[in-house]
Amino acid sequence: MKKKTIDLQSILKHASRDELSEMIESIECPEFVSELEKMICTKQTTKGEVIRNTLLERTYAYQIMQGRKQGSKDKIIQICLALKCSIEETNRFLTLTHNPSLYAKDKRDMLIIFAVENQMSVMDTNELLSSHNSNVLE
Repeated sequence: MKKKTIDLQSILKHASRDELSEMIESIECPEFVSELEKMICTKQTTKGEVIRNTLLERTYAYQIMQGRKQGSKDKIIQICLALKCSIEETNRFLTLTHNPSLYAKDKRDMLIIFAVENQMSVMDTNELLSSHNSNVLE
């Protein structure tokens, strides 16, 4: 069942228990690893290139990208910055990894949103965060 989230939410509002059980059995839940691999292919890059641009330790980054380690919000953001993801793509990856989405009314998140929208590198994003007395991506 390929439905948009908003459509599913609307259907769930009026669904019976039987319909709910049927939906649960038929829904395809996207996984971080497969979605990340698709994005790497779409962006015409390689895992190695992405990892070099994340400033993460290479082995740990590979473990996150292979789904063997759960990436924190900062680590996923670093991967998204390295991939030059849009804000929508970044928030999708955060959601897929059970991390909170970026929130524009939070000062640090606001700075990160600015960095994502302007396709800044991880290093430049950390400089931006530091210049506004916010914790750098770690």
